[in-house]
Amino acid sequence: MARVTRRAVRYEVHLPLAEVNRQTVTDGILVNISSLGVKLDLPFAVAPRLTVEFAFLPPGGKTPMRLSGQVVWMRPSLEKTGRFWHGVQFYQPRWEIEALARGWQQQA
Repeated sequence: MARVTRRAVRYEVHLPLAEVNRQTVTDGILVNISSLGVKLDLPFAVAPRLTVEFAFLPPGGKTPMRLSGQVVWMRPSLEKTGRFWHGVQFYQPRWEIEALARGWQQQA
């Protein structure tokens, strides 16, 4: 199997989501983040090519951060029944995310 070279560093974060598509969620998780996109763990499926907007409270933050992008893949979780993993690509690179995520990991 060929090795995939990533275009951006992914940071494992495991942060609870406050909203998905303007709906309150209590059990959504932001699994990892990069300047190009995120991986979400949700209790429902969002079809590929649809837009997803989500909000979460960054570590040490007082106001939620809102991001959005296009779902590029969705898979049922192999670890948890009734859960779905989503790969979301931002519409524009968010280069500031890398510095923020690096700081979040240092706070953990």
